[in-house]
Amino acid sequence: MAAEGNVDEVALEITQIILGMTKEFYMEDFEKCRRDTLIQCAVAAPRTVADYLCYQFYEDNYTIGQRLDILDVIVNAARELSKLELKTPVEQDDHLKKLNMKPWEIKVMDRLKKKTRRFNSTTRVPMGKENKFNAVCGNFFYALMNQYDKELRTLNLAEEDTLVLGRLIYTLG
Repeated sequence: MAAEGNVDEVALEITQIILGMTKEFYMEDFEKCRRDTLIQCAVAAPRTVADYLCYQFYEDNYTIGQRLDILDVIVNAARELSKLELKTPVEQDDHLKKLNMKPWEIKVMDRLKKKTRRFNSTTRVPMGKENKFNAVCGNFFYALMNQYDKELRTLNLAEEDTLVLGRLIYTLG
């Protein structure tokens, strides 16, 4: 439990540093590196980083571009967290068999699989895996909706900043 708290603290600290960075000197793919780092921080500590990003979205000291970046990070982190890895039962059985086999037996089995022709294949039912985003979706959704009607001098979603409003609606979806 202590290690998880450390990850949350470090991810939040990195997010705070990276979010405020601007491209002052030439660095190849700076924006991509910045965005990927923020996404990985949000995946590593979704509750704390998502809360922080959603809170910062409504702060006065960010430009429209930075707000769009925050929304992009939230969308990509949610996609990364909800990525499902499906394994078919046959693949799971093969993996379990290989754990108890000797290396030469595994090679023989793989060669036989490559050489064997099947005319009628069995129906494969994918085995699901828990969606990691499910446990933290409220931190993403409700934190963004919390202040959408707040009047800011640098952000006016209702009248002027309709691009940001459109991206906000897209992100919430």
